[in-house]
Amino acid sequence: MKVLVVTHKPPFPKIDGGCLATAQIISGLEKLNIDYQIALISTNKHPFEVAAFPEAIQTKIAVHHFLNTANFFTNLKNFCSSRASIFSLRFYDVNFLKKLIDLCDDFQPDIVHFESFFAAVYLKDLKKNCKAKLVLRTHNIEHQLWRDRFKKANRLISTLLSPQVQRLKAEELETFKKLDGIVAIAKNELEFLSENAIQTPAVLIPTGIQLSLSQSGYSNDFFHLAAMDWQPNINGLNWFLKEVWSKFELFKTNIIHLAGKNLDKENYREYKGVKNHGMVRDSAEFMCHYGIMLVPLREGSGLRIKIIEAGALGVPIIATSKAVEGIGLVPNVHYLQANDPNDFQNAMQLLANNVSLRQSIGTAIRGFMQQNYNQDIFNNQLIEFYQSI
Repeated sequence: MKVLVVTHKPPFPKIDGGCLATAQIISGLEKLNIDYQIALISTNKHPFEVAAFPEAIQTKIAVHHFLNTANFFTNLKNFCSSRASIFSLRFYDVNFLKKLIDLCDDFQPDIVHFESFFAAVYLKDLKKNCKAKLVLRTHNIEHQLWRDRFKKANRLISTLLSPQVQRLKAEELETFKKLDGIVAIAKNELEFLSENAIQTPAVLIPTGIQLSLSQSGYSNDFFHLAAMDWQPNINGLNWFLKEVWSKFELFKTNIIHLAGKNLDKENYREYKGVKNHGMVRDSAEFMCHYGIMLVPLREGSGLRIKIIEAGALGVPIIATSKAVEGIGLVPNVHYLQANDPNDFQNAMQLLANNVSLRQSIGTAIRGFMQQNYNQDIFNNQLIEFYQSI
């Protein structure tokens, strides 16, 4: 079997959940000795660093193409003149398409695997020029994510961009119908397919983890680790610091450590008890060292990969119900649930003062992740799905 992986951002370094999810797929193909190649887009937001890839995977990068997705004039032109959504058009480029078609001619893949909807904007063209089965792995239901974001925007932005969200929804639905297979990363994505009568063969294969010997040190400080170029993460942290942390006496004796991709170290200086680490290269080491994970996410879709990664390390977690959506965790067993300021403050006080509870919850979630999110099992399920379509 030959597999061509098409991705709209480099999976290495694994600096956010999306990168980690794609890296797990590629590492799985490598581990199973599948004949595969990679065609990837890089952007200013996600630059390409070949040295960040494992050596064995470096040799499988067949196509790299840079796109300036933040070009104001191009995006404005697309907004004013195109019938397609500005969200998907950012990642469509005829030069990259030509490289894809040439690669399909040379490599002759059995499967073209699109990592996310934004990689699948080339579906129609490849369907005409490639005999491979075309599979999409969903990272989010994208139009839902943008819809939720614009609900909180000012009226002008909401009015201007709501039609673009409707276009994006139509594009997603049309794409889902024309694929040969869909790999859903979370249960809500399968539910969306069912609700919209999508008949394309689909399977649920979450992102898993490679089992590690590393484990939390169970300190009683707190940390927030997330990609800070994703608006739901920014909104969640801003809400937490303003509504929870700044009104909580615990900041006088404990520290909350902040880290994440594109986190400016100058940010959040106005809050006491906050230490901003900026971007860290080793997220596992950071999570093991700094105690209790806080995930105040209140919007967005898809699977929170960082929760899975932290859980596999036995890190005790306090999170909103939105943050753990689709993972299968049980409140008060695998994590503490908090959806409002009082919930967060009570849960934080409880864990800060009880090391045995931190260890108990950490042990429970570590066992859950090892049993339910073993990447080796998911790798085999993916190949079985390829073979079934």
